[in-house]
Amino acid sequence: MGLLAQTVHRCRWTCLAYCLMTNHFHVLATLSGANLSNGMHRLNGTYARRFNERYGHTGHLFEARFSSTVIESNEHLLESVRYIVNNPVRAGVCFDPGDWPWSSFRATAGFERCPPFLAAGRVRRLFGRGSRGAELYAEFVRERAGIVLAR
Repeated sequence: MGLLAQTVHRCRWTCLAYCLMTNHFHVLATLSGANLSNGMHRLNGTYARRFNERYGHTGHLFEARFSSTVIESNEHLLESVRYIVNNPVRAGVCFDPGDWPWSSFRATAGFERCPPFLAAGRVRRLFGRGSRGAELYAEFVRERAGIVLAR
C-alpha cells in the first residue's frame, strides 16, 4: 500500500480504485502525461526487489509485463471500478467486497478513512453528492457481487 501511495504521488496519477490480491493487483488511475510505463516499472520493480530480498529469491517475480486498457466512457469507468473491487469476491476469498481490506471499496463506500492517494470523492460523485454518493456506490458494487443487504 505504501509503495502504491508513493508511486501515485511521484507519478502524479489520480487513483480511482485499486485491489491488491495475493498474486496480482489492479489499479485504475488517470495519468498526468505518458508516464504509465515508468510508474509501473517503479511499482513492480521496487516490489519485486523488496520481495526477493525478504524471501531470498532472485530473478523475475512477475510472469509478464503489466497490461492496460484505456477507459473511454463513464459506463466503462463504472464497470471497471466495480470489476476491480469485486475481484476478491470472484476469487472466492470473501463474500462481500467490504470484507477485503486491501482494496479501495471500503474507503470509497465511506466505511473507513480514505488513504491520501485515493480519489474516492471522484468516484462517489459519479453516484451523487455527499453520503448518498457513497451509499449508491456501495449498492452498485454489491449488486454485481449478488449481495442484497436489508435496510
